[in-house]
Amino acid sequence: MARIGWVTEGKVIACEPKGSGFRVDYEFSDEHNTQFDGANEYSDEYKTGSNIRVIYLRKNPKRNDSYPLSDFENILR
Repeated sequence: MARIGWVTEGKVIACEPKGSGFRVDYEFSDEHNTQFDGANEYSDEYKTGSNIRVIYLRKNPKRNDSYPLSDFENILR
């Protein structure tokens, strides 16, 4: 995903505590303005309506993640 993913802006639709962090649910639109949902775990709390950056695969937008990728440094090694 790091090599071929597209980055776009998403909007937080829910945020709840999970373990030592937060589960953040978000929505975003692809380049055709089709809307998709995603979720990720963050160390910080986000307010509903906040903007976040999302990376997704153009051929399969259901495969998405927050951007920058949390394990991107491990990919480079």
